[in-house]
Amino acid sequence: MPFVAIVTVLALGQFFWLATQVARARGRYGIAAPATTGNEVFERHYRVQMNTLEQLVIFLPSLWIFATYLSPLWAAALGVGFVLGRAIYATSYVRDPRSRSLGMCATSRSKMRTTSRSSPRHTPNPSPAYARGSNFGSVNDGAPMAVGI
Repeated sequence: MPFVAIVTVLALGQFFWLATQVARARGRYGIAAPATTGNEVFERHYRVQMNTLEQLVIFLPSLWIFATYLSPLWAAALGVGFVLGRAIYATSYVRDPRSRSLGMCATSRSKMRTTSRSSPRHTPNPSPAYARGSNFGSVNDGAPMAVGI
């Protein structure tokens, strides 16, 4: 799952970059913390950052669940779609909020695919290590322990 880890780092790096854009906009437009209003362009930067945070809270766990139980390669591909969608959303929303739909659609599509496929009905077994017959959770004599799920 190294590709999923790379995509996760990219998504978190992108969020950090959005936070620096908010900080720069604060300085450029004279918005002192903790204020979140006062200039329209600053507010757009701030909204992009907060919207991305809201999306990440749902997307990252579902990305990892999808990768663990279904396909790490498809999860990474969907993650790239999410990151690209967020980049399109950020640039278009800051320029003109009415033009955000392409980025939002790309983000939503990736997020919905990982979220809907990460539901319990799509995950074949809630414990992949136990299903593979590993000794995870075994005692010293090698007999597997009972694992309650």
